[in-house]
Amino acid sequence: MTGSVAFTLAAMTFSGPAAGQDWVSLGGTLNSEIDMQSLHMRDNLPVAQMRYGGQTAQGSVGMTLEMAAICAEDYLYILGGTSTASWSARVLQMPDLPEEDRIIYVPAPNEAFNNFFTYLCRK
Repeated sequence: MTGSVAFTLAAMTFSGPAAGQDWVSLGGTLNSEIDMQSLHMRDNLPVAQMRYGGQTAQGSVGMTLEMAAICAEDYLYILGGTSTASWSARVLQMPDLPEEDRIIYVPAPNEAFNNFFTYLCRK
């Protein structure tokens, strides 16, 4: 079975009606989730969205990242993202980061990124 076929079957298994929700908690110290409906292949790489958020004195803040998993080399690559805050209607796009700032090596210090990588790569 090829990697893309295995990924498709795994994505169907975890994102189907049995999952009961679109967002699944990733654990770790971030209040983070993976969007199971966003799982897809792009340029032969598994891609999905991760969101996380928190509370500040002003209200809630959140960020959504779209990341690809480079499974054979054990890292996530940030393709893009947005930031939001409850006190503003603005949605901020992620700035154009240098290549080295878009890479998150796995295992990462935060378990949420490790779990996200595992969902995409099924190691």
